[in-house]
Amino acid sequence: LRKVPWVLREEGSGTRAAMDESLTTLGIDILSLNCVIMVRNAGAVARCLSAGMGAAITSAITVADALAAGHLVAIDIPGLIMERSFFIVFHRKRTLFPAAVKLIEFLKMNVTNVGVGGQK
Repeated sequence: LRKVPWVLREEGSGTRAAMDESLTTLGIDILSLNCVIMVRNAGAVARCLSAGMGAAITSAITVADALAAGHLVAIDIPGLIMERSFFIVFHRKRTLFPAAVKLIEFLKMNVTNVGVGGQK
């Protein structure tokens, strides 16, 4: 992994933090990687990958079209397990738009560990 040219997210991003934590469990310091470019968002990661600049650890959603078209390939890194937490935050005393209610209902039915109001 240390010899591969890497496209990394900037420090402070959730993806970068999750990658750093996951690599640490494998005994790899993220700073020891061959970083060829550091970018600010997932779209920039996808563009760099499509341009052949290197490899990246990113969400499948970010590169779904390029994967489906065969422009990119996904490679499993044995032992690497990445998990991220996302939060839906809203004002408890305000009425949610119907679309927001539907989104929360969808997530509760389709995603593990979804909670509302601090409860799972």
